[in-house]
Amino acid sequence: MNNLNKLIELTTEVQALVEAGDWIAAAKLEASRRPLVEAFFDARPGSQDLAEAGDVFEKVIALDARMLDHIRGQRRIALSELRRETGAGEAAKAYLNHSLSVTAPEK
Repeated sequence: MNNLNKLIELTTEVQALVEAGDWIAAAKLEASRRPLVEAFFDARPGSQDLAEAGDVFEKVIALDARMLDHIRGQRRIALSELRRETGAGEAAKAYLNHSLSVTAPEK
């Protein structure tokens, strides 16, 4: 169960990093979770360990779901800001094109 206890700890740490917006550190730490799960199953756990592992995996899945909700929210915000910036850029470009055509001397 030590690997699974460490799995919960790492998942909580990844969640904190995601919520802080530290995507690089979260991704690096995320990669260290899988070997813990693999080591647990490689040790051929007994039925008692498997039952306890079920509780751990449910907690991990719940934490992962919260992280995904947060990530989706951040993605929506980023896309909204990108659209706003793109729209502002297009408006500025149109204004400049219009003002240049109005003030351009005739040939």
